[in-house]
Amino acid sequence: MLATHPAACTRLEAEDDESFVDQVLLESLRLYPPIWIVERRAVRDDQLGGTKIPRRASVVVSPYVLHRQPTYWDAPDAFRPERFVGGEPPDEAKRVYLPFGIGPRRCIGQHFAMVESRLVLATLARRFRLEPVSGHVVVPEPGITLRLRDGLPMRIHRR
Repeated sequence: MLATHPAACTRLEAEDDESFVDQVLLESLRLYPPIWIVERRAVRDDQLGGTKIPRRASVVVSPYVLHRQPTYWDAPDAFRPERFVGGEPPDEAKRVYLPFGIGPRRCIGQHFAMVESRLVLATLARRFRLEPVSGHVVVPEPGITLRLRDGLPMRIHRR
C-alpha cells in the first residue's frame, strides 16, 4: 500500500512515528484482511436481520466485504491510514473491523503478527523505499487466507 501511496510513505519515513506505523498496518489489514472469510455454525435457532437461521446452519461472514461497506467506511476502497488515529477504527466501524476474526476463535497469532509487522515495517521504512514493478496488477487470491495471485514484485531503493 505504501508503494502506491507516496504521501503516506513519505509521512512514515519522515515521522518515524510508531502510531503512524500502526495506522498504516491497521488500514492495510482493513483493505486486505488475512482472514477474509469466517464460517460459523449456529448452535441454536436464531434470527439475524429478519432472516431465520436454523440450528446447525452455516453462517458466513466476510471481513473483506465488511471492511469495504460505505455504511461504515468513508471512501471504503481508498487507502487512508488516518482512519485509525489512536489505533482504533472509527466508532461506526468498530463492530465490523475484524481482520483476524472475532470472539473466542479470533486468530491466536494476532498479537504476535502485529508486533512482528510493526517491527518489520518500521525497520524497512527507515532503510528502503519500495516501488511497484511497472505493469504488475495486484490481484487478491482467496484461499484459507487472503494472498496475492502473482505475488508482489517490487523494486527496492536504499534511502
